[in-house]
Amino acid sequence: MLVGARRHLPGAELIGVTNNPADTERRHGISALAISPDPTLGSKDVSRAPPPMRRAAQELKDWLRVIREMRGIDMLVMTGTGMLTDTHEGNFGMPYQMFKWVVASRLWRRKVAFVSVGAEGLNDRMQQFFLHWSLRLAQFRSYRDPLSKQRAERLYSAASGDPIYPDLAFSLPKSLTAPAAAQGPRDGRTVAVGVYAVESDPDTIRSYVEEIGTFVLWLLERGYRPCLVIGDAEYDEAVRLELKAWLEKKVPNEVVDERLNAFEELMAQLAQADLVVATRFHNVLLSLVQEKPVLSVSHMDKNEQLMAAMGLESYSLPLANVRHQDVVARFAILEQNADQVRAVIRQKLILFRERLEEQYALLFADVKR
Repeated sequence: MLVGARRHLPGAELIGVTNNPADTERRHGISALAISPDPTLGSKDVSRAPPPMRRAAQELKDWLRVIREMRGIDMLVMTGTGMLTDTHEGNFGMPYQMFKWVVASRLWRRKVAFVSVGAEGLNDRMQQFFLHWSLRLAQFRSYRDPLSKQRAERLYSAASGDPIYPDLAFSLPKSLTAPAAAQGPRDGRTVAVGVYAVESDPDTIRSYVEEIGTFVLWLLERGYRPCLVIGDAEYDEAVRLELKAWLEKKVPNEVVDERLNAFEELMAQLAQADLVVATRFHNVLLSLVQEKPVLSVSHMDKNEQLMAAMGLESYSLPLANVRHQDVVARFAILEQNADQVRAVIRQKLILFRERLEEQYALLFADVKR
């Protein structure tokens, strides 16, 4: 979104609304505002929450802060994979915080836009109330896939007339999607294997580690260079370490495994790969952006929606009860058809970039005037 805004609104001041303003300012070179002054407000852990009266006073003060901040802002843009969801959100979590900023924007008659957003779990009535009104008060809404739009319609029936546009990552510039770090052997034998923090009991996690580990061993036996990658440095680390320990007992020092801490590092690592087998949505998405043939071991329906949009639904497997034999069989087909898959991806990337440029032009037309 920052890249698109700079291209279509040169000279505009861009401000992030974020959980970590200092990190946003350092990472993106823009000023930033805290979405909420108290990071515990969105937690479901009631032991961390302040007493009710103090929380009420905090919220009143923050409403006044947000209203004051929005007075000098022309437009509020919401983007993101899971913007419309109540999963893992407490009473003061993202749906409520987003509602606060949207209401403050509309009090000053500023434009509010939800751009290529995703929708996931929707189960809590209170959170659905906040999401409903956030969508209802917005002047522009679009969704990254048909299923997200269907879920948005459950929140706000008028969303049925809203458009679907690709994920904004497909508009990333070449300077970010084709890192210079793509060096080393290029004989078609490097495979990036995405590791995912399975949210389940220890037995299920152990089974996941063994199945993915066995697939990695299969790659090694056939002369491939497997490289472990993660998509979330906070959540995936524990499973990565468990898989690494499992592999070290079998094949010491034979698997490339470098802990990643930044987007640029992930892009550089994916650039080294010829083929990718991944579970986390962002690993699949960013591999496609780099024109890499991908096998998605899908943990959520958003992966399946993405692969279908790319015309690659036959290269998607469910993560639930995954078996290494199934991964091996589908990987063999992917490798056999790799050139054809790359051609399909290139065609889709051209189309998706054109569609996103169209969306940026529509989105910023009023601000330009």
